[in-house]
Amino acid sequence: MNGAAPLIDAIHVSKSFVVDSSPLRRLRGLPPLQLHAVRDLSLQVARGETVGLVGESGCGKTTFGRCLVRLYRPSSGQILHNGVDIFSPAGERSARGSIQMIFQDPYSSLNPRLTVRQTIGEVLRVKRGLAGGAVATRVAELLNQVGLAPELADRFPNQLSGGQRQRVGIARALAVEPDVIVCDEAVSALDVSVQAQVLNLLMRLQDELGLTYLFIAHNLGVVRHISKRVAVMYLGRLVEQSDVEDLFREPLHPYSRALLQAMPVLDTRRRSLDDAVAGDLPSPIAPPPGCPFHPRCPHAMPRCREETPALLPAPAGRTVACFLYHR
Repeated sequence: MNGAAPLIDAIHVSKSFVVDSSPLRRLRGLPPLQLHAVRDLSLQVARGETVGLVGESGCGKTTFGRCLVRLYRPSSGQILHNGVDIFSPAGERSARGSIQMIFQDPYSSLNPRLTVRQTIGEVLRVKRGLAGGAVATRVAELLNQVGLAPELADRFPNQLSGGQRQRVGIARALAVEPDVIVCDEAVSALDVSVQAQVLNLLMRLQDELGLTYLFIAHNLGVVRHISKRVAVMYLGRLVEQSDVEDLFREPLHPYSRALLQAMPVLDTRRRSLDDAVAGDLPSPIAPPPGCPFHPRCPHAMPRCREETPALLPAPAGRTVACFLYHR
């Protein structure tokens, strides 16, 4: 990042969910059982930048994204938008229109009872205060902006292809004129050829509108295509932040290396993350002490089992949470 203040600044954000607060636990004198989805996460995103947030399923990526769009309130920490806490009264008003989300499933995220025109028009009336002919004009403009024909406005979601539905989701997000869009696995449910089209659309819209993206994904190949920086997440914590090309050339954290080794290639001898890293992802309800990756790490030291490494500066302007690089 340059010296300018970040547009999004997440500061030591944690989010936990109570999964068991039964009377039996209380009778035993036990505290509520909690799932620790996000733990002490700090991340900055500059205006006009795309930051990829990657990690395997269950690592907390989507939970953090939902905190960013105020669907969840963090258990602790702050998220600033233009320097204002998005959960303060002033920040709430600003973030409501300025930060939007594109969801993973382009079918379930749309109301099946509403046409495309009604879906986008509802946002324009409620959030932008438009009415009558102004709504119809703006709906047509938004459909054109995302590459959809005007006649699709009167179709229902089940009459559209997956790619068309995701473009409707993008148009709906653009309707409130945001400056930040959280893309939560926005292309993972699409065919590969359609993925490329939607990624190119997102990049074009970023150039035209000056948008800022947090691009959540598990596919590093997709992240490399659209992102400049990448943050790697494991069991609720960030373990590495880097320029995306530096990460592909020389990943520092052992988990980042495992993710790269698990990427699909023509030689499919390594087909999944299970082949690239030993063991299973620990439970976020009972995370291991010390470094969360140490039970699966081939380089684990005694220190790793007792201390949690901080995310500290590493060579080439990167940060990594690994004692291999802490001196």
